[in-house]
Amino acid sequence: MNSGSILLLLTYFIFLSSCRYSHYNPQNNQQKAIFIDRIENLSFAPQVGSLLRNKIREHIIKRGRYKLVSQIQKSDLVINLTFKNYQKTPEFYSPRDTILASGVSLNLEVVLNLFNKDGDTLIRDYVIKEGSSFLRQNSLGIPSDRQTLVSLSDACAKSISIQLENYSW
Repeated sequence: MNSGSILLLLTYFIFLSSCRYSHYNPQNNQQKAIFIDRIENLSFAPQVGSLLRNKIREHIIKRGRYKLVSQIQKSDLVINLTFKNYQKTPEFYSPRDTILASGVSLNLEVVLNLFNKDGDTLIRDYVIKEGSSFLRQNSLGIPSDRQTLVSLSDACAKSISIQLENYSW
């Protein structure tokens, strides 16, 4: 054997014994179907239910681990969410700030419950706490917390999606 064929054979063996890293591909694996059943708002958070439902759908679809279904009969897993302890508190960033220069901090707790299609509880009362804040644009304006609610919903949805993916079956 000449040195070229030995080098080629050595390269071939190195290639075969290399790292077996593979990216998760949902088409190759069996996806579980998931249904977002109930979002219950026991807090005073305005319109956060529809915002969070849309953001959860967005994160689940983006990550590709689960398939969203629109009927509970077609699902393998069912999510129930409950909002609790919505707080809207003033926030000051400097000791010299007045009430007119303040911002507002929004905090929300979401309780996650996950069930399989037989009704068995897989995740029970897992609490996710998220927060977001905003500043007034000027001292005369009334602050709008709509964008902060969207940000808060996005943070909650991301945490829920990660919790679902990290659940050990």
